[in-house]
Amino acid sequence: MTGIINLEAFIVTALIVVTTPGIDTIMVLTRSISKGKKAGLYSALGVSLGLIFHTCAVTFGLSLIIAQSAVAFGIIKYLGAAYLMYIGLKSLLSKSEQTKIKVSNIKITGMRKMFLSAFLSDVLNPKIAIFFLAFLPQFIQPTEINNPVPYLLLD
Repeated sequence: MTGIINLEAFIVTALIVVTTPGIDTIMVLTRSISKGKKAGLYSALGVSLGLIFHTCAVTFGLSLIIAQSAVAFGIIKYLGAAYLMYIGLKSLLSKSEQTKIKVSNIKITGMRKMFLSAFLSDVLNPKIAIFFLAFLPQFIQPTEINNPVPYLLLD
C-alpha cells in the first residue's frame, strides 16, 4: 500500500543516524557557543532546510542524476569545496575584534547569514545526497522505487 518495507529497521537506523553527531552538529554547536542561542537556532534551521532539500532531491530523482553524472557530481563537489574555503578564508582574514562580538549585538542580518551559510553548506555537500540515495531505497519495495510517495512517507 505505501511501498515501504522494514519500517521498524528504518526507524531504528534513522534514530542511530540522527543521534550520531556529524559536521552539521558541530556547526550548530560551534555557532551556539560562540555567537549565542539565536545563532545556533538559525544555523539549525538552515541545516534542516538543507536536509529537506536533499530529501526532495532524492524523492524526485535529482540525486540519482547527480550520482550517475560525474560532471554534475564534480560541479557540486567543487562548489561545496569552494564555499567552505571561502568561509574559512573569510574567518582567517577577519579582524580579531570581530571574533569578540557580544551576543547581544548580533543583528538580524547576521542571523540571515547564519541561516544561509548553514543551508548552503548542507545543499552543496554531495555526500549528503549520496547518503540519502543509498539509504532510503533500502526501505522501499522494488516495484515502488520510482514512486515518490514512499520517499515522502519515510521523511
